[in-house]
Amino acid sequence: MKWQYISGLSAALLVGAMQCSDNNNPGGGPPPPPPPTETNPDLSMPPDPPDMAVDPTTMDPPELTAITPAMGPTTGGIAVQLKGAKFAMGARVRFEGIEASAVKVVNETQIDLMLPQKLGAWGKVPVEVLLGNGKSVTRSDLFSYYASRVEFGSATALDSAASPVGLVIADLNGDKLADLAVANNGADTVTILLGKGGGMYEQAKPYATGDQPVALRLADLNKDMKLDLVVANAYSSNVSVLLGKGDGTFEAAKHFAVSGTPAALAVADFTGDGNLDVAVATADNGKVAIVPGKGDGTLDITAIKSVAGLKQPMSLQADELSGDMKADLVVAGYGDGTVSVLLGKGDGSFQDPVAVAVEANPLYVGLADVNGDKKADLISANSGAGTVSIALGKGDGSFNASAAIATGRGPNSVASGDWNGDGIVDLAVANYDDGVVSVHLGKGDGSFPTSVKATAGPGLFAVATDELTGDKKPDVAVVSRTLGKVLILANQAQ
Repeated sequence: MKWQYISGLSAALLVGAMQCSDNNNPGGGPPPPPPPTETNPDLSMPPDPPDMAVDPTTMDPPELTAITPAMGPTTGGIAVQLKGAKFAMGARVRFEGIEASAVKVVNETQIDLMLPQKLGAWGKVPVEVLLGNGKSVTRSDLFSYYASRVEFGSATALDSAASPVGLVIADLNGDKLADLAVANNGADTVTILLGKGGGMYEQAKPYATGDQPVALRLADLNKDMKLDLVVANAYSSNVSVLLGKGDGTFEAAKHFAVSGTPAALAVADFTGDGNLDVAVATADNGKVAIVPGKGDGTLDITAIKSVAGLKQPMSLQADELSGDMKADLVVAGYGDGTVSVLLGKGDGSFQDPVAVAVEANPLYVGLADVNGDKKADLISANSGAGTVSIALGKGDGSFNASAAIATGRGPNSVASGDWNGDGIVDLAVANYDDGVVSVHLGKGDGSFPTSVKATAGPGLFAVATDELTGDKKPDVAVVSRTLGKVLILANQAQ
């Protein structure tokens, strides 16, 4: 007899047949098959398995974990990929309620699609994945639209005072609205314009400074968590400090004498003692003076240290450039078309200046990360050349050779921001001679291939940026020395 494996049910039937072989099969041989039953009419086939169909309403909702790219233009039309889990055929995808096209469920972890158009507002939007069973997932933190077109509205003028030359923006009274502080060279004042929201401001309030203020900064000099005003005064050869009260008002100015004719200033802890100090550029004698702060809102004019040999320093900016956690300076040399890099020693003194060649007559120098490598890059506005120079930083205090981009005529100030919402640094330049603000859109690699020009008014001097009109878009503010006004350019990018 040959043996072979048989199922449990067949074995049971076979045993039963063998036990009754004498009665049902007296002639011997294989037993006849048993009669069919209602549950298994054809015993040559195994019984059907239980019903394994899944009720769609019991399935878990999908998961959405990543979107690539994480940004897209408001005009749409680019390929986008979603990553997650539990995606299923027939899934739909919506970007802030707008249906995506060409949706393809590649597998349960990936969906490919074409980004829908979304004109108007830009920024982060909710993205919803909706399955055919009604289960869905929405994430509002994974994708942003950026503006396809950048433009600015007509300038709105705010009264300041005679010959404004300096401008800073900050919340001075704790109401989470942007306020303006303006240095007025012709009025010997700083005016404060407190924001009321929606692009509206209270009437400018003046505070007396020294003679012919040329630059100002905001910093907390007395460690009371309130911003103070620091002003460089050209004609009186001093620095004015106005301590802030935290409500948008300031105490009367205290003055601290320096040598020479101040042209610019910067604030940082140059001496390493935990107190903020003031660096003052004096154009007539080619020096930068470090005036130590005492931590109480006053300056120690008996302990000034100076760097000499600079060619008409007209602008300076402080930052940490070399990775040693010591404050450094970059100084625009109007007289020789260079920017001098001064690496700080942490005691108020500096290494020998290293010159970075830019173009003719730089009136402004600033720092920003224009190529996204987390290293400060150098930016100068070259009034004699009608250009802005960009020198990419190496992260060790040195810079690559500069490259120039054309601006308007007489550029003298630059603000860095992001006016189209793509997460890349753009530059806004105040051009004195032709009355325009030129906005240069960054590509993310240090180049600025696209520019937009907004007419503001004559004699533009200092430019700054913040959200000024209540629509959550960064706007541009610039002072007109000719008009004695602050001009607001509302961002209307779409």
